[in-house]
Amino acid sequence: MNFTLYKADKKDISLIRDLASKVWYHTYATVHTQEQLEYMFDQMYGDKELENQMNEGHTFYIVYNEDIPVGYMSIQQKE
Repeated sequence: MNFTLYKADKKDISLIRDLASKVWYHTYATVHTQEQLEYMFDQMYGDKELENQMNEGHTFYIVYNEDIPVGYMSIQQKE
């Protein structure tokens, strides 16, 4: 496996949302209802919300295995 990180920008918002959707429901299905999961996902991973996070200093990275996006991460520097 050959993993590479690329700094994401606003053009990558739909990819981040897609990657998040692949783990979000599976991860939290045992603690929240489907309705709660959908609401929470939209609140955290909606296009506007991701753009706002980027504008507020969150830096997103896309993880690639070869040429395939397989994950993402977000960091934010705090004082």
